[in-house]
Amino acid sequence: MRARLITVILLGCAYAVTSDAEIDELQSRVDAYIGEVGQILAQALMPELAKYPELGNVKKRISFKIDLAGHPTEIKATSAPPTKALDELVIRVIRGLTFPRIPNDILQKYHDIEFRTEMGPPGSIGSNQAMQRTAPLLR
Repeated sequence: MRARLITVILLGCAYAVTSDAEIDELQSRVDAYIGEVGQILAQALMPELAKYPELGNVKKRISFKIDLAGHPTEIKATSAPPTKALDELVIRVIRGLTFPRIPNDILQKYHDIEFRTEMGPPGSIGSNQAMQRTAPLLR
């Protein structure tokens, strides 16, 4: 009886380790994809923002989704203090981008991915110049 109980426990542990490894593998692919999107976004957005140094002290919040063809959808931009021209500039730049397609293994598990980032002057609360995963990023 004891031998059977030990076998079941060992198989259960092996399954848990395999499942965690699969999740870690997918999470590393998700993180890599988010990093790639963030890099493309920064390379497109930073030169445009640099043309308007007076907007450097404005905090910017950006969110969007990427469709199956790699085009951004549901683009939202807000700034604090509110700056309509900045929001329109950010939306225009993002709308003109094409991102790599979301890998199939990510899409199979997460059907709806929203990308969010917050940018602002150095030292501002919540300032982050790279794409940031925020909960719940993957649904």
